[in-house]
Amino acid sequence: MDLYNSIKLSCLSSLPPLQIQNISSWKEKGCLPGFLCPQNSATHLPQYCTPTRDCMINRTEGGMCAPQGVYEPVVCPPGLYCPSNAVKPIFCPKGFYCPIGSKEPRKCASLSVCPSNSMRHFDLTPLIILLFVDIMLVTALMFRSLQKRFIQRRKKPVLTIMRDEGNDVEMFIESLKRCHMSPPLGLSFDFKSLEFRSKRPQKVSIVKELSGTIKQGSLWGIMGASGCGKSTFIKLLMGKISGNKGRTTVNGISIRRFKKSIGYVPQDDIILGDMTVRENILHSARMRLPHELKYADVLEHIDTLIGALHLSHIQNSLVGCLAKPIISGGQRKRVSIAIELAAAPMALFLDEPTSGLDTTAALSLLNLLHRLADSGMTIILIIHQPSQEIFNKIDNLMLLGDGQVIYQGEREKMKGHFEAAGFKFPENINTADVMGDIIAGKGLRYKVNGTEISIPWLIGVWKMANPKIPQRQTKVSGEHEHRLKKIMALRGARFHEQIGFNMIRSMMQQKRNVFAIVFELATASLAGLLIGLCYYFMQGHLFQGPFHEPYELLSPAAQYTHCVQIALLSFLAIGLVSSAPGVNVFGTEKLVYFREAGAGHLRSAYYIAKVLCTLPRVGLACFHFTTFCHLLSTPEITFGAAYSTNLLYWYCIYGFASCISMLTLNEIAPLLAVMASLIIGIVSGTAPNLARVKSWKLEWFWRSSPGTWAGEAYFDRQIGPMKRLYNTTRFVDYMGYRMGRFRKDLAMLFVIGTVYRLVAFCLMILIYRHRQN
Repeated sequence: MDLYNSIKLSCLSSLPPLQIQNISSWKEKGCLPGFLCPQNSATHLPQYCTPTRDCMINRTEGGMCAPQGVYEPVVCPPGLYCPSNAVKPIFCPKGFYCPIGSKEPRKCASLSVCPSNSMRHFDLTPLIILLFVDIMLVTALMFRSLQKRFIQRRKKPVLTIMRDEGNDVEMFIESLKRCHMSPPLGLSFDFKSLEFRSKRPQKVSIVKELSGTIKQGSLWGIMGASGCGKSTFIKLLMGKISGNKGRTTVNGISIRRFKKSIGYVPQDDIILGDMTVRENILHSARMRLPHELKYADVLEHIDTLIGALHLSHIQNSLVGCLAKPIISGGQRKRVSIAIELAAAPMALFLDEPTSGLDTTAALSLLNLLHRLADSGMTIILIIHQPSQEIFNKIDNLMLLGDGQVIYQGEREKMKGHFEAAGFKFPENINTADVMGDIIAGKGLRYKVNGTEISIPWLIGVWKMANPKIPQRQTKVSGEHEHRLKKIMALRGARFHEQIGFNMIRSMMQQKRNVFAIVFELATASLAGLLIGLCYYFMQGHLFQGPFHEPYELLSPAAQYTHCVQIALLSFLAIGLVSSAPGVNVFGTEKLVYFREAGAGHLRSAYYIAKVLCTLPRVGLACFHFTTFCHLLSTPEITFGAAYSTNLLYWYCIYGFASCISMLTLNEIAPLLAVMASLIIGIVSGTAPNLARVKSWKLEWFWRSSPGTWAGEAYFDRQIGPMKRLYNTTRFVDYMGYRMGRFRKDLAMLFVIGTVYRLVAFCLMILIYRHRQN
């Protein structure tokens, strides 16, 4: 009021005023809500005065001016509110806040900081919830750490008791019978004219003309020089790869039916390092044993297996990774074997199971395998340079050279076959070593008749001695086949059970890798804090446009950029924070997935479990980011709307990062995910704006990005409340966003994030498909 009283002339500039509201408009609307018109009436209508030099500069910079004339309306200052036709502004009471141009006070949230005359409110509710959650998490971590130390201090030395190895093995054999839920049936493999050629342009034959029968309950050793086709042969036998010629059957039936009943121990020990020995073995058992088996029986089965493989003393130790191992290499090998034996297979394939084991451990393992074969399990192993004791444990041999058979039959008859070909086995040298030199084409010093020692010659000798190997087609009775089908139907946990078991394992992994989660939460908090500080001093006034008619001439310079910039910065920050963790959801355990998929685990159950376990992590990280960003910047968009938009955008980035992790190597996937997330954030319709993109006929491309839908959601909730004071039509047209579609925008974000995950799942199945068979 003092400002008006100080004006002696109609306008401060001494120039004639311009009437901006006629008599009919005044009678109909009066002074617009959010404005102050103390001197105006039907006889003194609102006027616009040419601003003074200082006012012109102030308005050009986006600021407000005092009224430039007696009858010039003025916008209601922040911290005050002006109802319709108000004569003077009213102070905003305590517990309310009044931004610029308020016609009535807005109520603050119950836990907000809102003293009297507030122009914005600081809602502390999200921060209090966040602090409570973080304190609970820190307390739980500290309690867990102290509990571990207390247990270690109270732990008394345990006297090691010598266990009877034979008794442990027999107990495990009995447990296998219970797991099979019937007398052991065993599997017999028939293969005829197997041939596999490489996919290189030369199409070199890796194995060819392999025929024979491996009976149930037998122990076979596959031996030969490096590159002779040993691994390829057993993969053909298991059905992991398809040959170019020939066929393989199991008990006279297609091998595909027996995927869950065949165990395969790869040469590399593929084990989750952040799980304990027992947890790795137990997971395999719960996923692959008959689902009707009681949990108590599963635990008993695991206990006997751990005892039989001498893993009892390390069963609660983490496995560790190859770079930072916790258990020894030999122990890792035994754990890898235990993972397959936990599933009670009817046939077991092992690729160099004795590598990394000392002589005593290797001999103990062969004793176990020999006893398993005696009980009805079919054992086929690739072995390289065995000791004499280990070699004597093998019942049958298949010796390969250049992908063809050099010898196939009983171990005891092998020496006679080569002696008939002119070789002599010295008595003081390991038989396996002599045989290895011979089949590698380096047996000249053992040749007593002639000088021909080449591999093709050895293959020819075998063919001459065995012109036609009789093909024994295994035949099973109808009752036997019926029992077999029944057992196969019961094999493996059900779909929902597999989801549950995988979720338990994933949550345990996240618990063990808690510092990675803490780092993600800290990074999200820091990103939100920095963006909030950027807009803190704007006091929540992130948009300024022309006033509604008829007061548009009183408008200061428009400030359109801040309300869209805060959205753009948020999307870029979310991409930087979440893309690398999104890659690690699947990228770090591809090899484990390949092994488990090949063993018959349901790939969809694994994928769903991994996705579900990331959701709490995503929600918590997003809550940290949104809390600090929203608290400091105090935008028009509500916390709930901002959190919903950020959460679904976070969901999209995690899904897109999963796609990248399926396509690329682990070393470069995080960098590619970060770069891609920045592109997605930029393609949000802010710069270039969506209106310009429409003129390029590329709106469909921008709409395929979650950034555009998230930007539109932010824009709707940020600009919508400003319609009370400003004419936003021009800015909406300039940006090209559509208003009033907030729910649709959120729904589209959810759809895009889900589509990303479906694509990632398809890529997971299709890429490296041969490694999942």
